[in-house]
Amino acid sequence: MIVQARRRHALAHRGARDPPQPLRVRGIFLDRMGDAPADLSDDPQGLTAAARSHLRNKFLHASVAVSGTNMGVAETGTVSIYESEGNGRMCLTLPDTLITLMGIGKLVPRFQDVEIFSQAPAARPPVSA
Repeated sequence: MIVQARRRHALAHRGARDPPQPLRVRGIFLDRMGDAPADLSDDPQGLTAAARSHLRNKFLHASVAVSGTNMGVAETGTVSIYESEGNGRMCLTLPDTLITLMGIGKLVPRFQDVEIFSQAPAARPPVSA
């Protein structure tokens, strides 16, 4: 409780002396990303490109990935991942080892149930009581 109050107090009293957000992000990139371009600007598109390049390199060299799942199949041990940006494929297929975390509410009994539940609005099985 005291920590939260201190955090709120610190956030509320940030002054005009703090640099604008893109400059802070640029500074963090330059300090912590060893492969950040020396001429990195504070332009959001440039920051995004630098982050993508840095993270792609991390993905390409990772030996272990940790992921969640949309659905797991008890019958086969299969897990399914629904994604739209390509990050899932890169993270899940490149490393030698994949650790998947899943709550019991995302488990379906049989492989044939995947088709039914994947068409549900939330793309997951209902949580049983």
